[in-house]
Amino acid sequence: MIVHEHLAHKPTPEDLAEINGLLQELSPGSTPMTEAYLLNEVLKKGRLLVVRDTRCMQNDWAKIVGIGWISNAIPKPTGPYARIEDIVVAGTHRGQGLGERIVRMLFDARTCLGVQRIELESNPSRVVANALYVKLGMTFRGTNLYRIDFPD
Repeated sequence: MIVHEHLAHKPTPEDLAEINGLLQELSPGSTPMTEAYLLNEVLKKGRLLVVRDTRCMQNDWAKIVGIGWISNAIPKPTGPYARIEDIVVAGTHRGQGLGERIVRMLFDARTCLGVQRIELESNPSRVVANALYVKLGMTFRGTNLYRIDFPD
């Protein structure tokens, strides 16, 4: 059985390890999240949806097999919006519709956030994910994304 929850509490060490494992599937080589960063940044600035598979129990706790994050409302002169980031389903659980369920639940969170618009970005190489976003009514904006990383 698959269950969903918005993580709103201090994660167990197992939860944090499973979340970091999923993030590695999404972005290999990324820096693992610390408990402090998860609590003080991720959970304070948005909602983290976790998907658990109760068929995969570890220490009486269902394994996290998918995640998705939506930001709190972001103010902008053209109106507030929310941003979806880091949607990932474990490789062992793909093809079961979990990604779609995660995105739909994050869309539903918009009413609590007070926004009418949600944005996300996705690497063009993620063909299945991009097709899903279009299927769910999102439109490709054709914008360029630029980034600069500053050293500490």
